[in-house]
Amino acid sequence: MRVVIDEHNSVHSVSDAARDVGIETGMPAGTAAALSSVLQSLPRDTRRELKALERAARRCYRVTPTVSLAPPDAVVLEVRGSLRLFGGFEGIQNALQATLTPLGHDYHWAAAPTPGASLLLARCRREIKIEGRARLRSALGGLPLYSLDIDTHLLMRLHKTGIRQLRDLWRLPRAGLARRFGAGLVAYLDRIRGERPDPRALYRPPLQFRSQWELPAATAEYAMILAAADQLFRKLVRFLRRHDAATAAVRVRLFHLRSSFTPVHVGTRQHTRDAAHLVRVFDQALQRRELPEPVTNLDMLCADIRPFMPTRQDLFRNTAPQAQDWQHTLEELEARLGSEAIRHIASVDDHRPENAWIYGVPTERGVKPRQRPLWLLSPPRPLTHRDRHLWYHGYLTVHSGPERIESGWWDGQDCRRDYYIASNPQGARLWIFQDLKQRSDTWYVHGLFA
Repeated sequence: MRVVIDEHNSVHSVSDAARDVGIETGMPAGTAAALSSVLQSLPRDTRRELKALERAARRCYRVTPTVSLAPPDAVVLEVRGSLRLFGGFEGIQNALQATLTPLGHDYHWAAAPTPGASLLLARCRREIKIEGRARLRSALGGLPLYSLDIDTHLLMRLHKTGIRQLRDLWRLPRAGLARRFGAGLVAYLDRIRGERPDPRALYRPPLQFRSQWELPAATAEYAMILAAADQLFRKLVRFLRRHDAATAAVRVRLFHLRSSFTPVHVGTRQHTRDAAHLVRVFDQALQRRELPEPVTNLDMLCADIRPFMPTRQDLFRNTAPQAQDWQHTLEELEARLGSEAIRHIASVDDHRPENAWIYGVPTERGVKPRQRPLWLLSPPRPLTHRDRHLWYHGYLTVHSGPERIESGWWDGQDCRRDYYIASNPQGARLWIFQDLKQRSDTWYVHGLFA
């Protein structure tokens, strides 16, 4: 015999054998252990309970698309729209039994006009079908008070007043009940009886695509493996289009005769549902893999599925496809060379030009457009004076400035500079600065504009 002990060291649920010796839900664990010397106590695992409940909810989608979770132990179904499809309520019962029995759990059902009433009846193991609201009061009246889904302290207060069953609550005046125990209790009872709406959040299982493709024979032919992958990606894209979704990550496993499998990751920088592009990325990633032996079958799993966001296009200039092609090129280069081989310049929050950038991965935010040269000189080159004019392959003409940059006092590399944009007779645009920490006539060229 077994019992499940909750976090409060009380009995959460009991097996039939344990119930036969007098062990009940809510009993202290020590009392339950004293009633049986062969009792096996198991700790409650709420995460496993929720996963089991979600697994049952996904099975119930075969009967109706209107499914709600009622943790920790119930699933609420709206089956009126499925009655004709299954030939009546008995057909739905048979379908649910065939669907839920393989999960290995015992379950109890109840059907009523409101979800709250159905939950109360099912949790009390009253397997009954109630078709009209007029019968709800009499059907629920005999249920025990502790079956109500309300606060434990409120249950104790109601119990102290002599209330043992729901019919005792029905007899009390609404105004007095609300004044003494709160308007929330009255609203809860109204939802059970169908006098107030009782909306429930619908459960939506996470989208996931999984498919396999078995090759006619074990092969190391690159073209045959690619053709099989192409069929899987086409199936994936049809799945994504049905759900108006896209993906940025697909896992493909190539299985072999003796060794286990070779993983191939297909990743894109943006979510897509372009089958041809996904195949090209897979093609580039596969070329980097060495197959230990011939491939027998392929397995594809796609769990990163999000709503599809179409590419915005300019009304007059069709520039979006060009940007999309550039993204595709980067993704195919990453698949062939590896993600570490592709880098771009990313900005850093530092005013000092030599410290304001790093090489980042392509997904990082790029440098903000500012009046900065693309080419910085390291270290800055000193400028000379001729006839009291700045000289760099010719006399310099200053066009804008100064821009004061004074920073870095916290790390010992402080600077105090005035920057200007200048040009020489040859047409070169220079970024020059005057070093205010040194003599007033100390100038440097720090960068060249393209």
